[in-house]
Amino acid sequence: MPGPTATYATYARQPSAEGGTDLRAKFFLPEDHDDRIPLLVWLHSGGFRTGDIDANAHTRIARLMASHGYASAFVQYRLRGRDQDLWPVTQALLPGLIRDAETHFPDINPAFFGSRALAAVEDLAMFFDWLSAKADGYALSGRVILGGSSAGAMTALNLLSLAPHLGRAQPDIATALIMSGAFAYPSYFTPSTARILAVHGSFEAQIPPRPIRAFAYREDANCTLLEDAGHQHGDIRINREEPLRRAIRRFVEFDRGAQISTARTDQPQRLIRRRNRICLFTCVKNEGPFLLEWIAHNRAIGVTDFVIFSNDCDDGTTDLLDHLDALGLVKHVPNPSTALGSDQHLNLAIQCAPYTRAFRRADYVILIDVDEFIQINTAEGTLNSLLAETGYPDVISINELVFGFDGNEAFTDGLVTEQFRASDSFDPPDENPRRGVKSITKTSKAVSAYSNHRPTLQAEAAQAVYWVDGAGQPVPAEFIAEGRRGMDARGKYRLAWVNHYTLRSGESMLVKFQRGDAVRPGRMRERYFQERNGRDIRNDAAARFIPALKEELARLLQDPDLARLHGNCVAHHKARIAALKDHPEFADIWKAIRNEVALPLLADASRSAAE
Repeated sequence: MPGPTATYATYARQPSAEGGTDLRAKFFLPEDHDDRIPLLVWLHSGGFRTGDIDANAHTRIARLMASHGYASAFVQYRLRGRDQDLWPVTQALLPGLIRDAETHFPDINPAFFGSRALAAVEDLAMFFDWLSAKADGYALSGRVILGGSSAGAMTALNLLSLAPHLGRAQPDIATALIMSGAFAYPSYFTPSTARILAVHGSFEAQIPPRPIRAFAYREDANCTLLEDAGHQHGDIRINREEPLRRAIRRFVEFDRGAQISTARTDQPQRLIRRRNRICLFTCVKNEGPFLLEWIAHNRAIGVTDFVIFSNDCDDGTTDLLDHLDALGLVKHVPNPSTALGSDQHLNLAIQCAPYTRAFRRADYVILIDVDEFIQINTAEGTLNSLLAETGYPDVISINELVFGFDGNEAFTDGLVTEQFRASDSFDPPDENPRRGVKSITKTSKAVSAYSNHRPTLQAEAAQAVYWVDGAGQPVPAEFIAEGRRGMDARGKYRLAWVNHYTLRSGESMLVKFQRGDAVRPGRMRERYFQERNGRDIRNDAAARFIPALKEELARLLQDPDLARLHGNCVAHHKARIAALKDHPEFADIWKAIRNEVALPLLADASRSAAE
């Protein structure tokens, strides 16, 4: 087939700083083609500041695409777009989009998700409006591949998801080719029918890989991600060694339905898409009023199995767990410590848990208490996204963030994660930066023992283990070797942490004081709640998880018996509170608790996510 012929067409005039800009598309049409042919629509790179449709690389791409029977169109869009030039609907949407991008991807250049990015989306939408009326004139089949590099790739993904939010229909795109791109607005994601092939470098600084990874492992994104340490930003090739013609052939084969392997040939190898069985196990003592919220939260973030040991409960928790077990939602095990007359409740639970089916079939296990809620600062906000983001490590140890009374003296049957929003700072003081950790552990023979904070490894496995912290960075060797239960938390809250609501309300603390600690008996002293009353900052980071939590909780409470048993636990908790407040033995401790509850927040600044 002869080489393609280049022609230009003006598709729109858009407002700009110059008073108006005529936007053009450069078409390459194979000569003498008899049948209607598919079209590659390509958007150039340049950070929304530079770039044009006459780049020499475009001609090479067009020639190779023409050899496979495709026409190509390289589409101009406005550079340095301004807020005042956007459509009214886009202007209204822009503040929410910016907040979403800043919350989820603070490491992306702000210029890549503001008015400049949205102006390009508007222009691309205008191009497709124009193209729908002109396709016959170019003898096109109607099959469209949409692609781009860097800013152009972001524009392609943005249009696919944002078109409905802008009051427009999604364009009919068969395939999308995304070179060093990202979608920065995960809360605004809209599934499309396009099959998406993304190529990205593991160490690209211009657009870090985290956003495209987050996009790729969404089950509804239909995206295949090819990631390589040697990929150059914006290049359509996997790496410099790959011939351009091979990269183009991959595009064509993908467009024609081929499945592309995501196996990494560079090091370290990273599997991009995987759904893991994640088992959470714990032991409880009279936690009935709080169990369902905790289960709902963990189900929402991706926990698939629960093994819960009960320690001689007398508040209705046992009946609640039995019913959850009957529904197939948890595995309830009465803790053998009761029959043995032992106070080593947690140690016995840890010894027994690996014999349960839920534990044995799990890919990862987590030992965490009912007052602890894992927070995940990835786009998807799930454990599977965290595992993918960190490269499926053997262990992730994440620091805790202690929450205090937040002025709540009275117990209320509401969400703990909504009621308590005062916590320690994300920035621990230099003189005391160590904080406790909880661990997400891959089940393997390398683990010799589990504990409340971290696993212990077989001696021969310690040197080869891939163990990371809450920022996705390898933990210090001494943390592994010395069996430490905490680590320096400075800079460790980037991807994940644990909200630890150890006190809850003043009244619930009174009950906890009388009950004793489920993990370490005899730990309850007045300084317990004084040391744990986190009140450095107003912390709203949990807010993003609450809608999904409420959905899961509503599903649980659709079962009338479960709702009734939860109500019984709440009633028992309230009765226990009233009895203890009237008991002279607890008068002094109740006074001390009330004094601690009344302490004000130390800072007025709010935090919606870890920085």
